Amino acid sequence: MIGDILSDAINDIHDCQHDVPDFYADLGDEIAIVTTVMEALRLYLDSPHGLSDEHGRLVEDLRLTIAKVDVGEVQAARDRLQFVDDLREETGSIPASEQDRQAIWEPLGFVTIDTARMLLVDPVHTQQRFQDAGEEQIPIPGGDFSAVQVGTGMGDGRYRVEGRFMESVFGRRLGEIRVRFLDDSGMWLGADAPSKADENKE
Repeated sequence: MIGDILSDAINDIHDCQHDVPDFYADLGDEIAIVTTVMEALRLYLDSPHGLSDEHGRLVEDLRLTIAKVDVGEVQAARDRLQFVDDLREETGSIPASEQDRQAIWEPLGFVTIDTARMLLVDPVHTQQRFQDAGEEQIPIPGGDFSAVQVGTGMGDGRYRVEGRFMESVFGRRLGEIRVRFLDDSGMWLGADAPSKADENKE
């Protein structure tokens, strides 16, 4: 019974992916993981028992392998989202802890790029030469120091730098920064283009 339900669901998922491939393109890996586990469970449920000792061991190995799949983090993320959705439906608002996680990205300024690369480094190490370094973590001679260099979206230009502040034991502090190279559609996001934070303020 459950095996038939799983089989129908897997076929429906594959049909959807075939009919509208672009719509689910970004979720291909996640869908493959889910359908693989579904197919494994279907195979276990539909496997006849008693064919041979070897067949029985293979079926039991399949069951044990399915049981080893760690879905703890997925369950935790699902439960957090479900809690927020339930609370939003009940109260029409988002809990304070979720508001903290969704703190607004605030503009810090702009960075001008002329080499299609950006270097993140402590100013004390700026006398080092990084021109020939690759796009990766870069060791700095003279100790356990390092910098990070990355390619910058579409290349040269001015890029928006934003920060997200949070409360700490020392008061309100800058918790993280980001440089917006591309927008959510993968297009170049010029420094003068509005960010999501700007759009939300309007």
